[in-house]
Amino acid sequence: MNADPGALLFVYGTLRRDVGAPAAKLLAHFGELFDRGHVRGRLFDVGRYPALVLGGGGSGRVWGEVHVLRAPRWALAGLDHYEGVAGAGAGQYRRVRVPVATRAHGRVKTWAYEYLRDTSNLALVLSGNYARHGRYRPSR
Repeated sequence: MNADPGALLFVYGTLRRDVGAPAAKLLAHFGELFDRGHVRGRLFDVGRYPALVLGGGGSGRVWGEVHVLRAPRWALAGLDHYEGVAGAGAGQYRRVRVPVATRAHGRVKTWAYEYLRDTSNLALVLSGNYARHGRYRPSR
């Protein structure tokens, strides 16, 4: 499957299908799984969701899924709302373009949501894999 790079989204937390969060259904409405892969960065545990900080040197990897979005402009607007992206830097996350090393498609350029707030008091997810971290707990 060839995908428009502007239509690809890397997800690493509650939007992942294998995490078990309701948000995965939101993403399924907007697109479908393209591949699995990783980005360079660090993953932090915020509580009910994770935070991706890109780069940072070293060999840190954050694992996730790449989804191809149907109607990307509309889908990204809805996902921006879900992720708390706001204008003028007021949001909790920002949407950025990142290279993702995928299993079957090599390196692809995708959108991803990067955390903007201070991480100094957050626990690092050493595996870089939120699905294996087991932190997500549904509300009761």
